[in-house]
Amino acid sequence: KKFGSAGYEEVRWFADYGQEPAAREQAILAAAKALRPTLTFMQLQMPGAVELETVRRIRALSSADSVIVTWCGDIANENRPMDVDWQVPLGRAVDLTLHSSMTHVRALRAAGCHNAGYLQIGFDGGEEGQYRPPRESEIGFSPDTRPDESFDFDVCFLGSRYGQGDAFAKSYVWKSGEPAHDAKLRDEVVEKMRAAFGALFGLFGNGWGPDIQPVPLAKSHEVYWQSRIGLSVSLDNKLECYSSDRLLRILGCGCALLVKRFPMMSVWGLKHEVNCLIFNTADEAAGLARKYTIGRVSPHNDE
Repeated sequence: KKFGSAGYEEVRWFADYGQEPAAREQAILAAAKALRPTLTFMQLQMPGAVELETVRRIRALSSADSVIVTWCGDIANENRPMDVDWQVPLGRAVDLTLHSSMTHVRALRAAGCHNAGYLQIGFDGGEEGQYRPPRESEIGFSPDTRPDESFDFDVCFLGSRYGQGDAFAKSYVWKSGEPAHDAKLRDEVVEKMRAAFGALFGLFGNGWGPDIQPVPLAKSHEVYWQSRIGLSVSLDNKLECYSSDRLLRILGCGCALLVKRFPMMSVWGLKHEVNCLIFNTADEAAGLARKYTIGRVSPHNDE
């Protein structure tokens, strides 16, 4: 953005990820040859996304003072959370190899990638106008932009379900074989919220049953704008400094953030009962939600 649109170009080859790897690599190299970039930033989140030799050839096709950076920001796509082996050769071939959790940064440095660093997860700049309070957003509430749907919830959660029997959840384990995901905690928190708030709990995502659907990303801000509390439970809450972009979207939209504690979260500037509500267990989450929505609890709860 510093150099304007004339100095920046995004190559979105992920949409063609199903094509033959050789064709994909050729498309990337063709872009590098045409652009001769001074900065190449590659979001690589799984083994085989880009071949090591392709990265080396990008270097050769780039300008003499070029900088090449890789970043891995989606824990879910790594399959095994501490499997950094595939990132080590790539890390040694670039100037910086960045990650969205300090746990992974430490593992990479221990494996010999001394250029490993931390880059906090975010969201696409094109969406930025959505994730602000309505009064500040360019697309805030007005007679012409008022949403078609009502999302008047005490608590909302926009996230998929990864139950204990889910194939993805089974594969997402530490090298010790211990489950790394908080699928059980997600289930428990959702169960508590449903019991306490009934229809005033807004649940959106895959895997929760045929009557529950994900909300389109283009409308997620409308849910947060109209809800009192937004819930954030990452897939992994054991990694240092790691949380999903869901947390940032909730904060940006201005509703209260109810977030599962994660290591080094103070680095994000998060403080309990100052700019967020922090919980460790499902009971704590439900208790905090009741405390901060008192007078609005659904009469259909079972407590």
